[in-house]
Amino acid sequence: MTFILDTLEGDQETVANRFSAYYRYLEEVRDKLPENAYSFATAPWHYDPRDSKCPHDSWLEEMRIFEPAEGERQEVRRIKIVIRLLGSYHDGFIELSYPDVNKYIIETPESDFASAHGDWIIDEIRLSEHGRVIHEVIFHRGTRLLIESNDVIYRWISQKDN
Repeated sequence: MTFILDTLEGDQETVANRFSAYYRYLEEVRDKLPENAYSFATAPWHYDPRDSKCPHDSWLEEMRIFEPAEGERQEVRRIKIVIRLLGSYHDGFIELSYPDVNKYIIETPESDFASAHGDWIIDEIRLSEHGRVIHEVIFHRGTRLLIESNDVIYRWISQKDN
């Protein structure tokens, strides 16, 4: 079940109702979500495109998928994903870290030419049936990204700090 991923379609009242349902859902699962994921999902700037920290209209700079290893033979492995976005006002970067990923899907639409993903349009945090965090994102050119992990850690990096 999704709440706001389809808000590009519908009138203002429909969109407002979907966001209201989404925020009610987040409040219902608050005790089951990690604090980082809940704070990111409910931050006042998260869906406010006037705020530099909002991911809307950001551009994907980099997505790293790696397997940190432990153990005597480096046999204990986990998947970690880190995404870096150029903020929509180009005054900083958004870094999203997903530790202990157990599922990820990247779908890009068919195209006759190579193209970028386009702007980050909308995203949503949900709880999986296994009690893990699902973060689903839709980009302007139709790319869908879904990551299921044990948390989502947001970090804003100001251009002057970079």
